[in-house]
Parts: sequence; C-alpha cells; structure tokens
Amino acid sequence: MTKPLTNVELNKPTETTYKVVKGDYLSKIAKVKLGSGSKWTEIAKLNNLKNPNVLLAGQELKIPATTVVASTEKVTAPVAELVYKVVKGDSLWKIAVSAYGDGYQWVKIWQENKVKIRNPGLLEIGMTLQLPQLK
Repeated sequence: MTKPLTNVELNKPTETTYKVVKGDYLSKIAKVKLGSGSKWTEIAKLNNLKNPNVLLAGQELKIPATTVVASTEKVTAPVAELVYKVVKGDSLWKIAVSAYGDGYQWVKIWQENKVKIRNPGLLEIGMTLQLPQLK
C-alpha cells in the first residue's frame, strides 16, 4: 500500500510498479491502477511490451504517473489507495464527485468513515477520510 496522499501532495505525479499475478491482463490492471481499462496502452508503451497479450506471473510493470487533483476535479489516481484530507467548503457530495465523478457515492464514503463522521452533513476541516474503491 502506498502512503496516504494529502491535499498538498495531490498535484504530484505518482509513478508506481505493479507485480503481475496469474490471470492478470493489461486492461484489468489499467482499470485498477489508472481508473480505466482503456488506458492499458499506456502501460504497454511504458514497459515496451512486444506482445501486450502475454504477461507472466511475477513480472513487474511500471504504471504511468497520474496526477491526482483537488476536490473540484475528478481524481485519477487509484481510489483504493487514497486518504482524503477535508478542506474548507468540502462536503461528502463534493468529495464523491471529485473521487468518482458521481455525487451519489457520498454514502459509500460516509459508510467507510462512520466512526469519524457522526453527521454526514458536517465535516471537520483537517479530518482524513478513507475513499473506498467502488466495484
């Protein structure tokens, strides 16, 4: 697991590596790591893969750097690895729109953080929230 990102770090590109497991394929890895299966070509290009249909278990792949942006834009980093720090003006709706492109996902963020959030309409500036991966 990578270290949690804070709002200050959200604009820094983060390049990672991924270790292939049996049954993996590039579009599956791209969906999990980059948020879209169609970005498999970026992984193939970065790793100079001659045949992108052939991956070996244990093979390490470089994952392209992505830029994660603050609360008014969609997050493009892997959501499962994010910890979000609340800033002035945030709401669960705004964070859900930022992270998932869908404000109605605020309920999942609330459910993931019920121990910290007593009232989903009142967020404390500076509190950190886990952003769950959507299925």
